[in-house]
Formats: sequence, structure tokens, C-alpha cells
Amino acid sequence: MNLRNYWDIVLRRWWAVAGLTVLTAVISIVTSPLTQGGYTATVRLLLSVPSEVPRGAYFTYDKYYSLLSTEYVTDDYIEVVRSKGFLQDVRRETNLQSSDLTITAQPRSERAPRVLTVTVSARDESEAQRAANASVDLIVSHSEDYFPGLGSRGVVARLIDPAEVAPATAGGRALLNVGLRTLLGLALGLALAFLLHYFDNRLYTPQDIRRELGLPLLGEIPRWGETT
Repeated sequence: MNLRNYWDIVLRRWWAVAGLTVLTAVISIVTSPLTQGGYTATVRLLLSVPSEVPRGAYFTYDKYYSLLSTEYVTDDYIEVVRSKGFLQDVRRETNLQSSDLTITAQPRSERAPRVLTVTVSARDESEAQRAANASVDLIVSHSEDYFPGLGSRGVVARLIDPAEVAPATAGGRALLNVGLRTLLGLALGLALAFLLHYFDNRLYTPQDIRRELGLPLLGEIPRWGETT
């Protein structure tokens, strides 16, 4: 059986292929909505640990250790922002008790190891804005509460990107899931088409007669409207 025969099988049962593909796509979109509802607010802050005051006229590596300490503090701050304690602090500052309020921090990148990115998700736009502003205030003005071990040096945080509020979306992963499930539906549709063909004993074309019976074709009755 050549490729043309396979194509004929698919065309003959196109409804099975198309039906399963469309059905899978619709179910995927319904169960993995591309819009989640609610709003997100994203802010970015630049963190730094101040260098120690020089105590003599000699060379030190203090600036290097300060930069290195900042990277460690950024990693720690990511976990602080993700904690329930930080969420409770934001709730206390804003009087927001909605169960839909969540706060996350993205892992730092190699290109920006001292930049902290905080994302707030809330039920409506104003709640997301207020929670984001409260998060910035806690990080900028109350770092000693989260890092008491640094003493008076503390952590210096400066806002570099104010809160940007936007409707929450499911992101690329949801689109990928929909695409993969649709491809799975297409594969199942093709499998169903060939399964139906396997159990179908009818002969559709002159080629089927020659192949199955091994006899020459003496005549053919054309379909209505066809000419021989």
C-alpha cells in the first residue's frame, strides 16, 4: 500500500479525524482556560548590601564581598517573599483578607543577579496595586525585620520598575498544553480512521478490487453525474 492509499483512507473517514481533533481542542481550551481571571502586578527592585567603612589605608576586597553578599541576599529574599509570613505582613499593611491574594518572586537571572522581581496576584486591579505597593514598602523600609543578622548595614532596596497591573493569563504553558492535546486528538483521529478501515470489508475503488480479488476489472458503473 503506497502513500496515496493511506491518504485515500484518511479522506474517506475525514469526519473521524476532524471530529476527534476539534473535540480534543475544545475540551483542552475549556479545561485549560487561557485567561485565569483576576489581575497581576509585577515590580522589580535592585538590592544591594552596603560595603563596610574602611578602617585603614590598605586594599581590601570588601566591594567584591558586598556584591557577593547581595546575590545571596537576593536568593534569600525570594524565599522571604514566597513565605506565608510575608503574605501576612502584606495583608496587615493593606487590610486585604482575600483568599485570592498570592505573592511570588522569580528566581534571579545570571544577567541580573541583584534584581528581585515580585509578582502579586489578586481578585481585582486595585487589590493587586495595593498589595504590590505594600510589598515594595516592606522590602525597602523593613529589611532589618527579615535580615536582623546584617545589623545596621541592612539591605538597600531601590524600586526600578513600578507596579504594572495587567489581567492574569495562564501563560505559554497553557498554550503548549492545548497544542499538545490537539495533536494527541489528531493522532487518535488518524488511528480511529485506520481502525475503521481495518474492519471495513467493502471495496471502494477499482484498485481495491484488483488488490483484494486478484481479478481484472471488466466494467464500472459511474456515480451520478460522472462520465466515463
